[in-house]
Amino acid sequence: MKNTVAKIANSNQANIIAFWTLLSAIVLTFMIYCSFMYKMVGNAVAGNQLKSEIASLNSELSDNEFSYINSFESININSAFALGFKQVKSTDIVFLTREVANRNVAIR
Repeated sequence: MKNTVAKIANSNQANIIAFWTLLSAIVLTFMIYCSFMYKMVGNAVAGNQLKSEIASLNSELSDNEFSYINSFESININSAFALGFKQVKSTDIVFLTREVANRNVAIR
């Protein structure tokens, strides 16, 4: 009788340990899942903010290009002098160039 009671007590103790181990694993897994979901939602919000910022920068770039094209058509010698450019008096105009050492370069 004592052996049977001892076996039942040991079995009950093992069941309690198994229950708390499984419960701890389930809670830990749920906490990790919640953490991943939090990070995923945060990354999605940051991605949407970046998309809207890119759209506004593209719009601003388009406006700047349009104003550049319009101002490019209106440039003449008088407006260049007004911007601070000077007439070159020398007849020897020098253009700088550079030579590439080896044109047969392959990247592998």
